[in-house]
Amino acid sequence: MANKQKNFRFLNMIERAGNRLPDPSFLFISLAFITMIVSAIAAYFNLAVTYEGFNEDTGAIETITTSVNNLLSLDGFHFMVTSLIDNFTGFFPLGTVFTVIIGVSVTVGLVILSQMLLRRLCLFSR
Repeated sequence: MANKQKNFRFLNMIERAGNRLPDPSFLFISLAFITMIVSAIAAYFNLAVTYEGFNEDTGAIETITTSVNNLLSLDGFHFMVTSLIDNFTGFFPLGTVFTVIIGVSVTVGLVILSQMLLRRLCLFSR
């Protein structure tokens, strides 16, 4: 019995911490702005990273050096806008989640989802 109380106390603590978090959209926008500011600072100091990567054309492993793009510059803004779709579609789970969210939003907006749920509840309550 004491073990269950510890689990409930732990879960209540997690729930309280989660309730203190701001809205997810605010978190997303804030982190996006922080990323843009950090990229500007890193680009100012000419930071770069060197790693080994696979070259598909030659089939060999090569040393690749990548520098930071300043996302607050005009070129950086252009980069963000033009690569936005590729970033979202290139990450498979994100595309699936967005598709489901859009579908649910449309059905809620058209009151289809609530009507379907009410009909199912009426069927089960008989």
